[in-house]
Formats: sequence, C-alpha cells, structure tokens
Amino acid sequence: MRVLSRLTPGPGMCYNSTNQLTTQFDGGMGMKASAATATKLIDALQARVRFGEVMEEVEKRNTRFLVSRRGKPKLVMLSIEDYLKNILREQGLLAEIQLTAEEKGLVRITSEEIDSEIRAYRRDKKKRKG
Repeated sequence: MRVLSRLTPGPGMCYNSTNQLTTQFDGGMGMKASAATATKLIDALQARVRFGEVMEEVEKRNTRFLVSRRGKPKLVMLSIEDYLKNILREQGLLAEIQLTAEEKGLVRITSEEIDSEIRAYRRDKKKRKG
C-alpha cells in the first residue's frame, strides 16, 4: 500500500513511527476514537484495486482509511462499529439537545432577542467589575 506524503495531518491527527496517520488524544480535541484506531492514507486507485483487503482491515482491525484522489482527501472508510460508536452517537446527542430546546421554547428566540441578552449580560458584567 502506498502512503501519500503530500497530505498534511489535520487537527487532532499526527503521523506515527510507521508513517500512519493516527488520532491524537488530548482531552481538549473532543476525539472519541479508541487509542487503537489508526488512519491510513490510500489513493483511490489502490482502494479500488485492494477493496477487499481494505474492507477486511477496516472491519477486523478497526482501521480508518483516508482515500484521496490526486493528493486531495475525498472520503473516509471506517467500520460500522466505529461509525455507530463515534459518529452516529454525536448526531443523536445533537438531536436530543435540539428536541430539549424545542420543548423549552428556546428555538423561538429571535436574533434581536439574542443580541439583547448578550448586551444585558455584558452591561451586568461591567457593573460588577467597576
């Protein structure tokens, strides 16, 4: 498998000693992947030619693949377990927050009301300091 050196790691990612792109785990990054999760870079042609091997590694070793075309990242391949555990769970949390906000009537606040609340908070904060 050819590792692409043209791609630079994004936020929360770094290269390990075997030139694999891996997730950094520093509590502030919000990364949910397990420490064993590694992301390998692969070009689209290799992904297509070796699809069965890539799919097996994704499933059995919980490896993520960043597939690129002409040096530009295009998609990520990850296991269904990884997707359900890390991606879908976060979307469910956002949906829950949105539903709670709707139940409390918070989604009916206009931009002007939000700006007014911010101004009032800042005024109060200045009074407390001064």
